[in-house]
Amino acid sequence: MRSLETYKNSTSEGNLTIKEDFDVVQHIFRCCGVHGVADWEGNVPLSCCTKNPCNIIPQPNWQEGCHMKLRNWFARNFRSTGAGVVSLFILQFICMCFTIPVFCQFSRNGYGYK
Repeated sequence: MRSLETYKNSTSEGNLTIKEDFDVVQHIFRCCGVHGVADWEGNVPLSCCTKNPCNIIPQPNWQEGCHMKLRNWFARNFRSTGAGVVSLFILQFICMCFTIPVFCQFSRNGYGYK
C-alpha cells in the first residue's frame, strides 16, 4: 500500500519512475491497485481503464488487484525464472574462472594497479 501512496504523491523525478512502473504493471497485467480498484479511493489512473483510448465517463476499470495477478504470474513462471537466474550465475562463475588468471598474469608482469 505504501507504493500507492507514493504513486498518489508523485511529484519528484524518482517518484515519477514509480508512477510509470505502476502504470505499466497495471496495463500489462490488466489489474488495478494492490487489492482492487477501491485502493485508489475514487482517483483511479488511466492505466486501470479497460478501454483504449479511455474516453468514456465513468471509465470502465479492471476490478482485480495487481497483488494476486503478480503472485499468480510468479507462481506460473517460477521454474523458468529460477532456471534463468541459475544459468546467469553459472555463466558469471565461468567468466570469473577465465578472468582471474588473466588478471593474475597481468599483475605478475607489472601491468596491474600501482
